[in-house]
Amino acid sequence: MFDIKIAGATVLDGSGASRKTLDVAIKGGFIAEVSENIREDAHRVIYAQGLCLSPGFIDMHNHGDLLAFREEPVRSSRVMQGITTDCSGQCGLGPAPYTDRMFDWKAYFLPVIGDAEKASWDWPTFDGFLSEIERQPMLHNQTFLVSHGAVRASVVGLADEVITPEHLQGMKDVLRGALEAGAYGMSFGLSYLPGMYTVKEEVQELAKVLAEENRIFMVHIRSHSDQMQEAIEEMIEVTRVSGVKMHISHLKTYCKGDFGVTPEIILEQLQTAWDEGLDITYDEHPYRGGSTTLSQVLPPWIRSGGAATMCRRLRDPDCLARLEEELSEPGFGIPGWDNFSAIAGWDNILVSSIAIKENERWANRTIADIAREMQVSNVKAAAKVISDDEGKSAMMMLDIFSDRDLAKLMKPDVAMVGSDGIPTGRSHPRLYGTFPLFFQKMVREQGALSLEEAVRRVTSLSASRLGLAKRGLIRPGFAADLVLFEEQNIGVDEDYMTSISRPRGIREVFVNGKSADSENGKLLRAGA
Repeated sequence: MFDIKIAGATVLDGSGASRKTLDVAIKGGFIAEVSENIREDAHRVIYAQGLCLSPGFIDMHNHGDLLAFREEPVRSSRVMQGITTDCSGQCGLGPAPYTDRMFDWKAYFLPVIGDAEKASWDWPTFDGFLSEIERQPMLHNQTFLVSHGAVRASVVGLADEVITPEHLQGMKDVLRGALEAGAYGMSFGLSYLPGMYTVKEEVQELAKVLAEENRIFMVHIRSHSDQMQEAIEEMIEVTRVSGVKMHISHLKTYCKGDFGVTPEIILEQLQTAWDEGLDITYDEHPYRGGSTTLSQVLPPWIRSGGAATMCRRLRDPDCLARLEEELSEPGFGIPGWDNFSAIAGWDNILVSSIAIKENERWANRTIADIAREMQVSNVKAAAKVISDDEGKSAMMMLDIFSDRDLAKLMKPDVAMVGSDGIPTGRSHPRLYGTFPLFFQKMVREQGALSLEEAVRRVTSLSASRLGLAKRGLIRPGFAADLVLFEEQNIGVDEDYMTSISRPRGIREVFVNGKSADSENGKLLRAGA
């Protein structure tokens, strides 16, 4: 007798093949049979006529490093939108390895991944971090990258230091230890601390280690604005020199004319690399707004050295005067840094997360609104919010991306989906709704992809890219990670002003053969 039989579903098997009406049987956490008429009985039979059944969605880019320690609703943010497996440790901002002497590093990345009081924070090795995660109950499966930021901070710190051969060897040793422990690759955040200080030799040498182990290089490139071509070219060169599997995170460009490049230019650049035989893929999220740490509105010089040093500078009248002069200049920019005050405008920069309770009056308000209340300039208002909150606040930047650009960038068959979910404060809605919105926009509204192809992008393609064995397809012997959904209803409101925009059309999610509310998720280690 099977555990579960799903009868008469419209099956999209994840391969991109045409849909079929089939029965799917589950036993012992795996798909046991797929056929037109399964006669054997099951403990539970689901009559799924009129519903679509696909493999569970795989989130290529997530900041849920500590979700296993967190409370609701963020713990359910994955499964409520059909995600059964995600990949954390992104943008070079992961929490491990971590020791007490890395407190400045912790203060810097917490606005992105969120704190977790239940966690020990005793992770001198990446294996120690994974082992603690492994002991926690999980609703979905998790995979992890080791972050370049944590590795570099553990060896060098956060300052703009010249990397010695000894430093580089130390980073390689930490990276190899993390890969041996089960990291699926390494993430880089080249517009964040300390990634912004890296030179090409450092990046290329670490990429060579990843290539040797056949693990993925995931990167938040140095710029998504008018320097995006140079940032992409840097990654093409890294791929060419190292032979690494390259994956560019959230390959989006700003829609404001003076601060972005066209999708056509980006795709032409990538096509040249693909024609050369270079292994480069990327992911997108479907939202028009973005999110990151609020301190990213500041140029790199004021952030150097970590949160405490940055906050001291923000209280220094001379530093503040220099900052005011720079950010008040139209078109001000620095290579490797995106000027969000110009790209979005202070009226569209929303303080989404505040860490210190006394500062909560600033949450869910724009910098321009806060400046009007304070009767100071926008720059001084931003500086005060950041410094008083000890550099721990996060922001949303509204209306900086275009749906039309998204449709163009999703056309190549290597484009995948990553939520870039940030589980802090009033989270960006992509934490809860990325995958339903992807189907709503790309399939139903714009017709950029067929439903079969859209399912392939978020299942088998992503599983293959990460190296997940026996996941991402509806096949006998594969893990029973499945999503039952309504084709004409799957979607979500793109609402930035509510705490949670709950998706529509997801009927039931199965993780390792059980309904997702059973906490049947697993830590998945590379090579295991």
